[in-house]
Amino acid sequence: MAVNRAYIRLPYSSGAGSLEHKTDEELLELYLTLPQKERDRRFVNTATAAAMCGMAQRTVQFWIEMGLIRAIPVGKRYRVCTESLYAHLKGSLPG
Repeated sequence: MAVNRAYIRLPYSSGAGSLEHKTDEELLELYLTLPQKERDRRFVNTATAAAMCGMAQRTVQFWIEMGLIRAIPVGKRYRVCTESLYAHLKGSLPG
């Protein structure tokens, strides 16, 4: 899966090493080690991600497949990294 390199630092970013430099394995490790409340805030399902940006759920799934946003596969579903989603949306703005 290709990785979008345009990331922004959000207030809740971990500071040491943004997601831009994390491998998929490191991102999964972060997901698994976060407390449940923080995990639910930083990694959302595709339906929630779609609602956050006003797009269809299938569009978010397509962005994941194209490598435009980062996501963790959990079973047959994805948990979208909100930091990556915000970075993608910010990078899509004209100007």
